[in-house]
Amino acid sequence: MNLRGRAYLSFCSVNRLWRYALRSHELFFESPAPRGFQKITRPNSITSCYMSLAYIILGLLQQQQRTGYDLKTECFNQCISHLWQADQAQIYRTLDKLEAQGWVICTIEIQHDRPNRKVFQITETGEAELIQWLQTHQPLPILREPLLAQLYFAAQLPNEAIVHLLEQELEARRGRLAECGAVDVPSLNDPATSRDQRLHRLVLDLMTRREQTYLDWLQDAIEMGF
Repeated sequence: MNLRGRAYLSFCSVNRLWRYALRSHELFFESPAPRGFQKITRPNSITSCYMSLAYIILGLLQQQQRTGYDLKTECFNQCISHLWQADQAQIYRTLDKLEAQGWVICTIEIQHDRPNRKVFQITETGEAELIQWLQTHQPLPILREPLLAQLYFAAQLPNEAIVHLLEQELEARRGRLAECGAVDVPSLNDPATSRDQRLHRLVLDLMTRREQTYLDWLQDAIEMGF
């Protein structure tokens, strides 16, 4: 391959890596993109690469001030575990960026018998940005289902291997459905249900129906036997 060909392949590889980084919700770029590359950004706003997680954290902090540990253990591991996943590192990185934007503030609580607590609170600017986001329709998510990609190319596998793959997914989806069923949210028909609880119930109902539909489809696929 000549020098021009190698340079072109190198440019394409770096371009793909840059675009991948832009899609990652873990990264935030304040510096301009290299020449010839496209940067996804929104003026005076957190970069859309990690926008969803940032706004979810803002919503949780609007409910009450929390530490990064509280966000992980009380929220992402419990009350919204069926809705969104985030690890501890992602949470802390996003909090740092939110603080740098002025959307949250951090207060250090001194503790003599244990490490000091960094308590985060949403600011007026953060609340305004959250309200704006809540009213803005978001683009439909890109469908990336590993199982569907596997099935698309699975004609080369024996029938038993395909069925086994589907059965594994069936068990995993049953577990997800059980997690949805374990979430304690009042019914929409309960007159004592608050406005917040009705909205939470609507979200949970959609997720439950989606998992049940997936289960029904898997069972039909398994019965085909191929």
